[in-house]
Amino acid sequence: MFAEKFLFVLAVAVQILIFSKKTDAACSLPTELKDGQWKYTYTDVQNTEKTTTVTFGTTTISSGISFNALGTTIDEWNCISSLQISNTVTVAAFRSTKHYSDFNSGSRWLYMCMKFTKVANDLFYFYLLSDVDTTIFPAERIYNPLVQPNQDGDVCSTFCSYADPKPKIRTLKKEGTSSVLPDDASLCEPCGNSCEKAPILCTVSETVPFATGPTDGSYNYLDKITYSCYTGYEVQSGNLERTCQDDGSWSGNPPVCAPIVCMVPETVEFATGTTKTITSIYSCNTGYEVQSFSKCQDDKTTVLRFVVFPIVCMVPETVEFATGPTDGSYNYLDMITYSCNTGYEVQSGNLERSCQDDKTWSGSPPVCVPVSCPDPGNGQFTEELTYSSYCFTDTITYSCIQGYKVQSGDLIRSCQADGTWVEILQCVK
Repeated sequence: MFAEKFLFVLAVAVQILIFSKKTDAACSLPTELKDGQWKYTYTDVQNTEKTTTVTFGTTTISSGISFNALGTTIDEWNCISSLQISNTVTVAAFRSTKHYSDFNSGSRWLYMCMKFTKVANDLFYFYLLSDVDTTIFPAERIYNPLVQPNQDGDVCSTFCSYADPKPKIRTLKKEGTSSVLPDDASLCEPCGNSCEKAPILCTVSETVPFATGPTDGSYNYLDKITYSCYTGYEVQSGNLERTCQDDGSWSGNPPVCAPIVCMVPETVEFATGTTKTITSIYSCNTGYEVQSFSKCQDDKTTVLRFVVFPIVCMVPETVEFATGPTDGSYNYLDMITYSCNTGYEVQSGNLERSCQDDKTWSGSPPVCVPVSCPDPGNGQFTEELTYSSYCFTDTITYSCIQGYKVQSGDLIRSCQADGTWVEILQCVK
């Protein structure tokens, strides 16, 4: 008899252990929430604003959400299942660690369905997606089934159904942080509604040689992009217009632009009847260069061997203390732009340069130097300072004269990125 009870207890323990491992694996909370305390602000079902602190574990809520179910205090929760809807939206189902008895149907557990939306690493908003249950205190949007549901079932249909009124927004925020909820924060119903799905995007990542058109960026479903071959070029294959399709790919194929080929006229029979070689000479338009030629052969046939290419300028060296292009090649008349880093200003050179027909860049590279600050001056009743030139991030240190102390301002002032100083020091007796 003892052996049978022991085997039964052992079997139950093994089942609990296996189930525990399974539920742990089925739940994944947002990384930022795990193992931390969050300020929980919400309006309860009686329209009373409340604030408390919720403590999350890896897959648990250990404090901060507490109810009384027919005399049993329920304040700890295990995450049993989750659904990742997008990079910022997660739905998680929690089950209470304790059960209670309703004196009729036996043991019952409470369930919570929480839909999290990440605003920033220190701010989430969420909804409880269940109907209001008034049999617990305080009344709340808790799923309180008579029979335990299948914990491996679909998260949305099993734990996250509700009727009117719609749930109200709730927030989780790290103490001491400044992130704010966006004005357009709202509930997108219910768990897997299409409004939560990322739009279909087609990306452009490479240029088409000898053609104008988009070079980078993302486009939505059914958006169109168009290309046009350079003057003197014509489309040889592919499509000049392409459409973003529902699988994230572009319709058709990239256009291939090739030089327009003009046939050399027939060879001229000279009056003397002698056979000569005639070379046809061409001149390229501004911004283009020829890499071969066409030649009339002495057998009166013509071989076309000229190809015209746009002039190409290579990106010059990087500019110190500035952002701008660092590599690549550009066609004739293409522009490149630079901008000095924060706290720096252009002293000489050009922030915008264009590719010229001799393969050089117009102007000269910009020279970015630190922003300078004017004479900071002396504060009232401070030690005299001798002025010297100051630049961005330079600092000066003040001190009150004997018998005086600081009234306002800072003892150390820094030259700011906009060429100004912070508030000057003021001393009083």
